[in-house]
Order: sequence, then structure tokens, then C-alpha cells
Amino acid sequence: MSLLKVGELAKRSGLTVRTLHHYDEIGLLVPSVRSESGYRLYDRADVARLHAIQALRKLGLPLSEVGEMLACDGATLPAIVERQIQALDREIEQASELRARLTLVQAAMATGSTPSVSDWLDTLSLMSTYGKYFAADELKTILQNLKRMESEWQPLTAQIREQMALGVPPTDLSVQPLARRWMDLSIRWMEGDMDRLIRWGRMYREEVQARGRHGIDLDVIDYIGKAVEMRLAALHRHLSPEDVARMDKTLDPQCRQYAAELRVLMDEGLRPDSPKAREMAQRWFELMNRMVRGDADLQARLVKAFDTEPLLREGAVLSQQQREFIRQAMADLQQPRETEKGLDPHTT
Repeated sequence: MSLLKVGELAKRSGLTVRTLHHYDEIGLLVPSVRSESGYRLYDRADVARLHAIQALRKLGLPLSEVGEMLACDGATLPAIVERQIQALDREIEQASELRARLTLVQAAMATGSTPSVSDWLDTLSLMSTYGKYFAADELKTILQNLKRMESEWQPLTAQIREQMALGVPPTDLSVQPLARRWMDLSIRWMEGDMDRLIRWGRMYREEVQARGRHGIDLDVIDYIGKAVEMRLAALHRHLSPEDVARMDKTLDPQCRQYAAELRVLMDEGLRPDSPKAREMAQRWFELMNRMVRGDADLQARLVKAFDTEPLLREGAVLSQQQREFIRQAMADLQQPRETEKGLDPHTT
């Protein structure tokens, strides 16, 4: 291969003469030969080095790292490649986040008619506000769940407003069933993620734009929030915040369905010592076991909390009569097992 002048090398490599001059100035690609007239002349080794520079540049490496790698004869290549992979991972993550947010905006604007500029800007601003507190995948789940549960939120909010209009203070025990439903619905909305729920509450208080949407105003949240605080205070007299955090708090629909079935059976005259009653007792035990994730001690303290706290019983899924019925059926269910062991079930 004959020596190449800078213009010829530029043409063959697809670079500009100015770029090759710059490489020379920073010591990245210094021509091996200079003609008597001062022209830059590049030999085979120079061309090979240029090919290496171009290959590394296509990986996205800055010139400083290209020079560092070539100077070390490739010794820093693993570290450099690792840094580039990490940088690309960040870019992919950012691009995925952006795409997800655009999808959310698109869904929010899909009203069937052409949105006005005002609607468009309002939606973009709202999504930007949400983005301060939630990743796009979180927000997608939150908004989808909110839409799916709208038929549950609306009547509950209406009942809370009715209590407010009647002047019933949030500290009144009659508000506790609403507080219980509010807690259960909130947790199911966030799929059991307490941190996500706390962030949503913080956003609702700190971001004016986020308030009043979906028919839930700050005055409703403040009112029911006081009743919820009372309920949590009663619960925390028996369970630590860590205990409450690790419980499965998404079982309310199953518990309410169970309570409705039990009510019908009791109205029909079901006896606590009947096989059907024992079956119902077993179902309730299994539900509670799922709720406490198999922790018998936690379950015992939870039962004690509802036995000793009138405020908790006000919002309980089961009525006091249903609780006593299940207690009797459960004792009858356990008695054969205890008798086999020679134990009195009433003293164990």
C-alpha cells in the first residue's frame, strides 16, 4: 500500500480533512510520514489505527476514551465496554419511560374527538405532575385501576359527602364503616403497595393541579382521613406498623362476599354445629390465614384487636353476631382434633 495524503485518506474513510487534522492535533492519529513539502502521509499502520478509531467511535466512545484505550493497547477495553453498556441501558430505560408516558398521554386524550389545544396542554401538564412522583409503569397501573374501580369510588365518595353535609363529625363511630371501605379500596387501588399510596397522598396535597380529579376533593380526603387515623390508632395498639405492612390487604372483596353468603345461611337457620357451618368456619380461617400470611401470632393479635376495640368492630366486615357464629363453629371444628389429643378445647 502506498502512502496516502490526508485528502485521499479522508475520501476513502468517509471523514473530513478537518477531522483528520483534529485527530493529528490531539495526538489520536499522527501520520507516520511527512513529505519534504510538509504534507501529512499515512501508511498502512495509520489506516489500521483509523479503522480502530472509527469502530470505537461507532460504539459511542468519546475521543478521550478512544485514545486511552489505544494507548493502553486494549487493557481498558472491558471497563470501557462496561461503561458503554451502562450508558446504553440508561438511554434504553429513558426511551422506554418516554414511550410509556407518551402512551399514557395518548390514552388520556383518546376521547373520540379532536382535543383542543387547552385539553392537550392540560393533559401534558398533569402527566408531568404525575411524573414527579411515579414511574410510567406505576402510573399506568394506578390510572387503569382507578378507571376499573370507578364504580366503587363514586358511591363511597357520595356517602362520605352525605355525612359531611349532615354535619356528622369524622370522629363519630358511624363514620368508621366508611373509613374501613376507604382504606380497603385505597389499598386495592394501589395493589397493596403502601409506599405508592403514600406518594399519591403527598402528591394530592402538594400539587394543586392533581386535586379534584375523579370526583375526590381535598375536603373529602381531609374528612375521611381523620376517621382513618382513628382506625389505624386503634389497630396500632395491638399491631405494629410493620405487622400491618406485611399483611395482605387486598382481600376485602373476598371477605365481603363471604360475609354476604354467611348472612344468607344464618337467616335460613344454619346451626353452628352443622357440617355447612364447619365448612364456612374453615373458609374464614383460610381467609384470615392468607391475610396474615400464615403468621398465627399475628392472627391472634388481630382477633384480639377486634375483640377489644369497639371502633374496629364498627367497620368490620363481619357483624358481631357473625363473629360469634364463626367462633362457635370454629370451636366445634377444632373439638374432634383436640379430643383425639386428650385436650379440652376450652382450656387451650
